Amino acid sequence: MGIKKYVIAALLLLIVITGFIFSLQVGDYRLQIFSHSLNMPVFVWFIIPYVLLLIVSIIHMLYHGAKSYLFDRAVENDKIKLYSYIKVLLLQKDEDPEFKTRRFKDLAQILAQFTFDIKVSEFVSSHKDLNEAANMLLDIKDGTYIPNKKLKLGEDNPWAKKNLENKIASDMGFCEDILKRFESYSKELVKKAFLRFLEEKDTESLIKINKKLVLDKCMLFALLEKNKKEKYIFEEEDIKNFLSQKDLLLIDFVKFVKIYKAKITPDEMIALFEELSSKNEELMQAYIYVLFEFEMIEKAEDILSNANDEEYMPFKALLELKKEGKQYSMDSISYK
Repeated sequence: MGIKKYVIAALLLLIVITGFIFSLQVGDYRLQIFSHSLNMPVFVWFIIPYVLLLIVSIIHMLYHGAKSYLFDRAVENDKIKLYSYIKVLLLQKDEDPEFKTRRFKDLAQILAQFTFDIKVSEFVSSHKDLNEAANMLLDIKDGTYIPNKKLKLGEDNPWAKKNLENKIASDMGFCEDILKRFESYSKELVKKAFLRFLEEKDTESLIKINKKLVLDKCMLFALLEKNKKEKYIFEEEDIKNFLSQKDLLLIDFVKFVKIYKAKITPDEMIALFEELSSKNEELMQAYIYVLFEFEMIEKAEDILSNANDEEYMPFKALLELKKEGKQYSMDSISYK
C-alpha cells in the first residue's frame, strides 16, 4: 500500500472511531499523576495513542521509502556506470570504477580480472558510447588510424600504440617526424617508423633526416641490406657512428664486412677498422678479422705476436694453419 492511501485510510478509521466513541457519551476521564491531573473526554484518550501510532508509522514508512528510493537510484546509476566501465576495460584504460552498491563493486572486481576483445565485425548494443568505442577499436584492428583526440588514450595504452603503428604504416610524413624527433618517442615506435620509411624511401633520404638517430642491430642491418642494392655510399662518419654501438658483437662486425665490402675498397675497410680499434680495444678482434679477410696476414701476425697468450686464440690458430699451407677461411672461426 502506498503512503498516500495509508494516510487516507488511517484518517477515515480515526473519524469512524472518534464518532463511535463520542456517540456513547461516556463523559470525561481524569488522569492523576502525583500532584498533577489531566481531565479530558474519553474519546480524546482513545484518539491520542492512535494519532501517535499513526505519526510514528508514517515516519517509519517515509524513512524506508526514502531508503528504498535512494538504493534503487544507486542501482540505476551503477547500471549506467557499468556500461562505462566495460568501455574502460575494452579500451584497456587504467581507471578504477566508483560503484555505490556492493553487488556492482563485486561484479567490477571480477570483470577487472578479464581481458575483453571484440569477436564481431560490427559491434551493436543499446549503449551509444560503447558502440562508438568498440567500433573504433575494430577500425584500429583493421589498420585504420583514429585521431587521438577522438580516441582519448594515454601514450602507454596498447590501443594507442597500435593506433600509432597504423599511422606509421599509412603516413610517411609521420614516420619522418618520428625519426626527426626520435627522443620524444619509444624505441619500439622509432624502430617501426625507421623500417617503414626504409620500405618506401632510399637510404640516402633516410640518413639525411637525422644523423643522430640511434640504430639497433635490426635497424642497422636493414639499412645496410637496402643500401647494398643502391649506388649511394654512406659517408665515413656515418659508418663510424653505425659501428660505435655498444651492443655490437664480433659476429655483427663480420656481418657488416660481408655486406659492405662491395661498397668500399679493401684499403678503406682496413683503415676504417684500424681507426675504430684504436679508439676502442674491444674492436681489435674485428680489425684482425678484416686483416685476415683481405689477406693482410703480416699485419695481423704483428698484432697477434704482441698480444697476450690467451688473447685472440681463434685467430692465432688460423694463422698457424695458414702458415702450414692449410686453406681455412674466416668462416671457420667461431665469432662468439
